[in-house]
Amino acid sequence: MEEIETETTPVSVKKQKARKSRWSNIIKYISVVFTELKMSHFSPNVENKDFIYSVNKLTEYLGLNEAQVFIFCTMFGVYFEVSERPITYFNIADSCECNPLMILAIRDELEGILDKGLIAECDPPDDSIGRSFYKIPEFVVQAILKNKSIGIDEANANYNIRDFLADVGRIIDNRIDNKLSCEMLFNKIERMEKRVKEIASLCEYLPNIADRAMLYDIAFGLVICNNPDLRSFVLINRNTDVSSRESVSKSIVDETHPLFRKDLVQFETKGSIQDSTISLTDKAYSLLFGAEGNSFQTRKTDRNIVLSANIKEKELFYSKDNETELARLFHAVEAENFDKIQNRLSEKGLSAGVCVLFYGEPGTGKTESVYQMAKKSARDIFRVDISSMKSEWHGEAEQKTKKLFDTYNRMCENARKEGDLIPILLFNEADGVFSVRSAVHGAADRSDNAVQNIILDELERFSGILIATTNLSDNLDNAFERRFLFKIKFEKPDLDIRTKIWESNIPELKKSDAKMLAKEFDFSGGEIANIVRKLLIDEVLTGKAATIALIREFCLTERLNAKRRGSSLGFATD
Repeated sequence: MEEIETETTPVSVKKQKARKSRWSNIIKYISVVFTELKMSHFSPNVENKDFIYSVNKLTEYLGLNEAQVFIFCTMFGVYFEVSERPITYFNIADSCECNPLMILAIRDELEGILDKGLIAECDPPDDSIGRSFYKIPEFVVQAILKNKSIGIDEANANYNIRDFLADVGRIIDNRIDNKLSCEMLFNKIERMEKRVKEIASLCEYLPNIADRAMLYDIAFGLVICNNPDLRSFVLINRNTDVSSRESVSKSIVDETHPLFRKDLVQFETKGSIQDSTISLTDKAYSLLFGAEGNSFQTRKTDRNIVLSANIKEKELFYSKDNETELARLFHAVEAENFDKIQNRLSEKGLSAGVCVLFYGEPGTGKTESVYQMAKKSARDIFRVDISSMKSEWHGEAEQKTKKLFDTYNRMCENARKEGDLIPILLFNEADGVFSVRSAVHGAADRSDNAVQNIILDELERFSGILIATTNLSDNLDNAFERRFLFKIKFEKPDLDIRTKIWESNIPELKKSDAKMLAKEFDFSGGEIANIVRKLLIDEVLTGKAATIALIREFCLTERLNAKRRGSSLGFATD
């Protein structure tokens, strides 16, 4: 066996070894220290020069103090005695056959070793509970075996936010089984935070470790476990005592908890703690994941996004006045023109956003015009679900409205950063939120008015593209009317336009038949589209092509009112 270098080793031999490597015999230094501690029952002989020399070498190599070197060497030895299975701190006493109180007296030194990443906490073996378990990281073992410096910084560089959330989630899940107080839990999390530089901004924004721990618990559930159920989060439902648990639960339901007040979490569905679901806000994703947070934001709002690439081109027909107005608007939202328009408006100190109102009879093509505008300008649509903005819970409708604009503004911000086109914000059938504000008779009226005030305030500093459609323009609040730059009324199609719509939808139709149908039935484009769908269904069922007689039959049953011909009834919904 190779001798360990000592103080009595000739200088020439020392220099020769130093040329080969700055470090040598590290594993043997550890072996000397471990053997002495084991043989002396953790009361080492200070006259043992090899032991003292090895301790000094390891103090320099590991960057630890003497007591920490004792702990590390013993845990390193025990770890390999048990075939690299997780060990506890008290395995030191078992291995050295000493009084456990001797080991307990220097337990605080363990934190310094953990801080340096020389040992790491891990899941317990089998069903063991009640204590923390540790392992020696593989990169530490390999560095020691190769007599190389331990690359803690390099190892931390590979330790990302997902690793961190997984580790925090594991510790939180095992907190009660391991009999960790909240204080001990928070201390562990703060130590782990030092390894993740990316969350420095989060720590500054959310200085209370208890609040951060809860945010990590929620992020672990959502990102790692894909579970948004509020009842599944440990720090909300398994707190240390009943009073703390009730206090936390109440602040969550009331949305007074700092995570809500600082716009880091939000309800997706709200009820009691047991039946609510929760999500992180765009701000939280950004603080936790940096640029990667954008992928979560996009994924979260997929259900509200209509991609321009998925919109089918469709020929639309307008009156002369509508055609002129819409051509101007279509031209304005094209990328190059829109940028110029916004720059010019900003130079003049005017609002750079473009807000548009499409109003008129149902079925006249308002919604489809928005889709075709998006298709032509290659812009996606962020579609607002008006019904989802309503809520029976106090304050939730206001929160959803604010979240809606925050999400859209963030989408625009991300699009500009990445050189993409900002989307169109579509309020379809917007009567429910843009209508005349009502007198306050109860909580619902107050909530509706509060939502409208939020929208009005957002429109004042709006910098994107918003289009609202409505069939009930008479109900529009004057305050909203002033905030729309373009207000375009969609007229009922006249005879010539109705003829073109019939010809476009049924190309095989004779021009004379198309004109006859247009003259006989005062239909909107939406109603004609309904007839076409019924014809296609009949063709699938019977295998026969449509006849003019069948078309007339479907036309006669399209409206509920018995008055069919030349009527000026309202139109079907878009």
